[in-house]
Amino acid sequence: MEYWENDNSVEILYLLDDINQPYSCQHWGDRGVMDQPMIINDGSANIIHDWFDNDNGYPDNIFIDHDMKLYHHEEGYLTPDGINTIIQDMVDNIPVNYLDDIQPIFNTSCVSCHDASHSTGLNLMSYSNVMEGSNNGDVIMQLDHSSSVLWQSVNSGEMPPNSDLISTQIDLIAEWIDAGACENGDQAVDCDGICGGSANIDNCGICVEGDTDLNPCIQDCNDEWGGTAWESDCGCVATDNSGDDCDDC
Repeated sequence: MEYWENDNSVEILYLLDDINQPYSCQHWGDRGVMDQPMIINDGSANIIHDWFDNDNGYPDNIFIDHDMKLYHHEEGYLTPDGINTIIQDMVDNIPVNYLDDIQPIFNTSCVSCHDASHSTGLNLMSYSNVMEGSNNGDVIMQLDHSSSVLWQSVNSGEMPPNSDLISTQIDLIAEWIDAGACENGDQAVDCDGICGGSANIDNCGICVEGDTDLNPCIQDCNDEWGGTAWESDCGCVATDNSGDDCDDC
């Protein structure tokens, strides 16, 4: 995002006194203080300031990320460039969420041709249609946007035919695909291509479900994972040197 001030995910509050801005007290929880919500109207008091303040000075610059966690706290005056850098970093760290970020693009620019009633072979009406359609093929190649036909089409301007997507939308689709094309942006794709899956690559380069320690991938006597050398009476030998006869050692 070149200009974060145009990003709906950024909310600027000059005082943390505004009830329901950006979230309600229920979103924040009670911060572990009995009967004291995270966002309160502290009137002329300095309750919120004092939570973060170390030297009783002003100003306190408090940056809170998309998970409602304290991202950065710095006392004193920050330059505009300093503020921009911190906020841009926060925006860049927000994972792409399909329902919030990708489906709206399809709804606005694509589903007039790519819905269940058209014979284009691709239904973009929902996540399940996009990922599980019988004609999906290589439309979405998880972790590789450049090989995905959908991205190639929008990036070349071939689709949609009536109005090109803007560069930020195209980049957002690429980012979503490269992250695994999951419905939930907080999920990671495992080596089986399953969003939120538990499969892992073991030491032999094999994708196995769950704990890789349970896979019979072992080191041979040359310390090679999955190797075939074995410990004979002559020492560690290749597989083709069968038996324990050491005449050929």
